[in-house]
Order: sequence, then structure tokens, then C-alpha cells
Amino acid sequence: MNETTSKKIIIFGTGSYADKLCDSFPELNVEYFVDNDSNKWGSEFNGKKIESPETLLKENPDHLAVLIASSYANQISSQLNNLGFQEGRQYFFIKDLSFLAGYFRLYEDGHYYSPYPSNQEIRARESELFDRTRSELPGIDLNVADQLSFLRAISVYIREFPYVGGNGNNGLRYVGDNLYFGLADAFCLYGIIRHVKPRRIIEVGSGYSSAVMLDTNSMFCNGNVNCTFIEPYPDRLLSLLSSEEERQRIVAEKLQDVDIALFDELEAGDILFIDSSHVSKIGSDVNRLIFDILPRLKAGVFIHFHDIFYPFELPATWIYEGRAWNESYILRAFLQFNESYKIKLWNHYLSLHHAKFYSELIPPGSLLGGGSIWIEKC
Repeated sequence: MNETTSKKIIIFGTGSYADKLCDSFPELNVEYFVDNDSNKWGSEFNGKKIESPETLLKENPDHLAVLIASSYANQISSQLNNLGFQEGRQYFFIKDLSFLAGYFRLYEDGHYYSPYPSNQEIRARESELFDRTRSELPGIDLNVADQLSFLRAISVYIREFPYVGGNGNNGLRYVGDNLYFGLADAFCLYGIIRHVKPRRIIEVGSGYSSAVMLDTNSMFCNGNVNCTFIEPYPDRLLSLLSSEEERQRIVAEKLQDVDIALFDELEAGDILFIDSSHVSKIGSDVNRLIFDILPRLKAGVFIHFHDIFYPFELPATWIYEGRAWNESYILRAFLQFNESYKIKLWNHYLSLHHAKFYSELIPPGSLLGGGSIWIEKC
């Protein structure tokens, strides 16, 4: 057991995220839970006592591993910083739980039977593995001329883009200053909705992208776009929805449990927006999407995948953090020699290989890049 997993484990949060964490790691020895809701202090959650955040001050921070399991992770992170805790040393986000694998892994990182790479081996080949300078990919048509034309087509809506400068304080749901779905991605989603005018959007995995959809629908589409959100942990999404009618559009289930016939409702010009777990494994949402859902979509449906970076490789910092996500590789294999789908817009690719053109057509103040790839069923 490594140094981190030998520490006292405390979970900050007592909602659905904490439940999911405990279900995913049933052997995790949790000392106690922490919550900001004073009404919960002294009660129990999953058989352990719930304490106030101030209880952490009685502990030696270097002997703790506080796991943030809450939809308010950013706020809790700031709170822990103010209490003197350091991210990556004394507290961790549940999306970065690779260190816990020391409890359960059969093979070490880098072993040829392990899906987790060795950081040492990656660093030795870093310049090769993270080379983003090549402009072509074997077996994949990047459809460059169409990408540039499509970006130009949606750029006509830039003047009405409501989030320039990260402004999210005028009754809008989306806030540009976030770490998950930046302005460049938001603009592409907003522009595509306005350009293709979908009658229906199905989103798999919700968050800030949902806020862009809802804002765009209400501000520019007269609420005529039928949005369905598949999200098993909908707490944050519920806070964005303004009416009971909107709340009824939530399918609070795992994608694997959703009736696949739902996706037959998508017609040409409609959107399937995917922000998945990013992991292909037996029974996963990624496998369900790639193997079962994409092949049955009708021609003309637009599909979005998030956190797809050119050339289908994650940022080095993410890999070194332990994010052994393999969705990019599965998607790359799917697109190779596949004439049934074409790339319509890949903002990270354009930011690297057509930077001047790209920078002139996205909102001012946006960071170049983004992580959205848009494809269309032919």
C-alpha cells in the first residue's frame, strides 16, 4: 500500500456522489464523513458518523486523505484550501482517484497486463507520444475543408454569443469561468445549435454543456428544442432547470439502463451530445455508445464527444495524474476507414493546425483549444 492509501480516509459529502464512491470502492476504510449541512452533523451515513468541516482542524493534515465527493467540488476545494489543506496531497477530487487503485490492483502500472501505463516509460517517450505536430492521421479523413467551412458558418452567430468575458451573471445558466466546458467548446455548441436548428437533443452526461443548451434554447430557439438529459447523478442539473416541465426531461439512469429505442427518435439535424465516463470496459457507457447506439443512428445526426484532443491523445498532465482513459483510442479506431461518419468540427485540431483562422472566428477571450469533436452520420 502506498503512502496515500495508508492515510486516514475521510469523505467530504454525503449525497449521491459519496454513495457512488462507496459503491465503487466497497473495501475503502472510511474514518468518517464531513458535510457542510449542520443538520446532518452527528448522524450517520453508510454506517459512519457525519462531522462538521471544523473537525478536520483537529487532525494532522499530513495524516489525512480527504476525498471530495460532491457536486459542489470547486467550492469545497476552496474551503479546504482556506483550512490549510493542499490538493493532491491532503485532499483529492473523486475524478482523480487513481491513487486508491493500490488497494485493489493485481498488476502494477506499466505491466503488460495492466491498462494503466507507467509514467516513467511515458516520460522516456514523451516527445513521441504527445507529438501534436503531424497534420494527418492514417486511415482518418480529417475533412479539413469542411471543418473550416463549418466553423465559418457558425461564426456568424458570434455577435450574439452571450458569454463573452465569462459573463454568467445576467440570468444565464452557463458561466464561462469553469474548468470543464470552456468558452471555445461552449461557442461551438451554441453555434451548431443555432446553425443546424435541431428539433431534439439527447445529452449523455450533464453539466455546463447542459447550461449552454438550455440558455441557447430559451434565448434563440423559443424553447422549441426538445432536450433530454441522461444523467444518473442529476443534482447539479436539477439546479439549472427552471420549471417542472424541464425537470421531466431528465432520465436519471445510467446510459446502460436506458431503452436504446430512445435514440431512434433522433432525425437528421438532431444532436447526440456525449460526455461519457471516457472509459471503455465491459459493460461501460462507452461500449454501449460505440457498439450499440452509434450504428443505429439515422443519417444527418450530429454527434459530439468531449475531452477528445488531437491526435486522439490526452494531455500529458492528465496521463501523469493517472487518468488512463481510453475512449479516445476507441473513437479513433471507430473512425478509421469509416465512411459512414465524417468529422465536422474538431476545435483542438483546428487550434493547432489552423490557429490563425480558428482564433479569428471564436469569441475574444477564449482559450485556444477546447476538447470537442463533432462528427456527422452520413
